[in-house]
Amino acid sequence: GLIGGQSRLGAVATESPEPRLHEVADDSAEREAVRKELHRLVHEEKLRPDQIVILGHHRFEHSAFAAHPQLGNLTVVDSVDAAGPNEIRYSTIHRFKGLEADCVMVTGSDKGGWAKTDEERLALMYVAATRALSMLCVFYRPDSAVRRWMGKV
Repeated sequence: GLIGGQSRLGAVATESPEPRLHEVADDSAEREAVRKELHRLVHEEKLRPDQIVILGHHRFEHSAFAAHPQLGNLTVVDSVDAAGPNEIRYSTIHRFKGLEADCVMVTGSDKGGWAKTDEERLALMYVAATRALSMLCVFYRPDSAVRRWMGKV
């Protein structure tokens, strides 16, 4: 990870990456916010698509990306393995447990999936957040518990 070392992106850090929080109203707004963030990451930050993963609380077919996986010139694909040159991996948080990516984008945080209590949601968000080596982006609804969770990290 980043503790006391240098990330693969070159930024020196002594603790976990500071998350970028994006409040979104619904699935459509979430897709658009993810598209804009991906554009910024790939074109301005110069990250390769294979350095980025989108983690969700639900399987791909129940995500905001299933019906419309195309985000600009990138395509969201259901995979934990390396994707093609213009593909962004999507995985559930559970399926990605034990793996890492330079940039992790957490989506669907208002939909806890199997997590029914705040404690279960907190544990799930912890797992998602600790998958990020250098950058963490969290997309959440105004009424979600994400702000409370961020105060506990």
